[in-house]
Amino acid sequence: MRTIPAASVVSLFVVSVLAQAAQPTQSSSGHPLVSANPTSECQLTGAPAMPLDVIIFTHDKGDAKNARFTGMTTGLTVVDLPETMPRRAHVVSGTGRGGFAIDGWVNAETLPLYATTNLPVVAGHVWISGSQRVEFEGRQHNQVRVQRTTTSPFSQSFSASTTCNNLSLVPVTTPPQDIPKFARGYSLDHNELAISNDPKGESTFKLVRSTVTSSVFLYGMEKKDDWVHLRYFGVVGIDAWAKLSDVRLLPKGERVDEYIPTNQADSGRLRVVESGRVVTVTERVQVRLRPSPDAPVIGEIEPATETLVLDVAAGWASVLPKGLNVAPPADRQFWVEARKVGIVSKNSRESAP
Repeated sequence: MRTIPAASVVSLFVVSVLAQAAQPTQSSSGHPLVSANPTSECQLTGAPAMPLDVIIFTHDKGDAKNARFTGMTTGLTVVDLPETMPRRAHVVSGTGRGGFAIDGWVNAETLPLYATTNLPVVAGHVWISGSQRVEFEGRQHNQVRVQRTTTSPFSQSFSASTTCNNLSLVPVTTPPQDIPKFARGYSLDHNELAISNDPKGESTFKLVRSTVTSSVFLYGMEKKDDWVHLRYFGVVGIDAWAKLSDVRLLPKGERVDEYIPTNQADSGRLRVVESGRVVTVTERVQVRLRPSPDAPVIGEIEPATETLVLDVAAGWASVLPKGLNVAPPADRQFWVEARKVGIVSKNSRESAP
């Protein structure tokens, strides 16, 4: 966990800028920053833990930044997934209450996506199992292409096309697989295994055994001539036929060992040592990256948000969400009208106690 003093978020160069900052306007937003988009073909909503320092860009192209994620859980709406390059997804942080809603774009591959059901790789025969984490590959209309890369017991990538209804931003629990009770065990000892939809059929997919495991356990359901109907349950699922000569029949009750990799540790979180006044915002407050009414609005503080006021100057307040669902870019700050967070300056410059 990375820790920073809240006071250090305020850059020294801002002091000279604030003296010249124009007084804020009276305008404010009375409506949520984002709502259901009827024209969107792929909208996702959840509260994922976005990786630390993932950037929220200002536009779908270019390097301008609005904010960054902190590794903490945050409400997030994916307004739409991209169809074209560069592959940035339009997102808005927040849930409508209790956070900072920042509007912008993130690289689509940074979004945590989970399958809510089995996703077909070869329809009816190979699939990415429900509840598994998948990576975004692309979108065409309402069809999203995702991929799951495995390192053991198979070492390969599995791709599937699905609708957004079958994807989630947060981990999900799916019903357990129906493991066969009376099937015989088979072992894949070769480097590869060609599988078919039917006995004696053409190969429709090739499984590649990982070099970190010496064998893969498969359930044998039935035999037909020199073919065997196999099933596999794991990160991916298999229900297909293979040649008997390509697998090894195990003695009854025997299994083989497989190496299953452990989950990687998360990327860390940002934590702020509180230094300043904490206020609870009761209305929507526009957020900017400069203390000026001419600065673009990048988002808003949602109602019922505990807000840390770091500094106050010339009618503007430098703020952070206490829950730290998002943070400003490394060299910037979030600015709001001071009066909107309940602070009235008596002088041209006042620091939050």
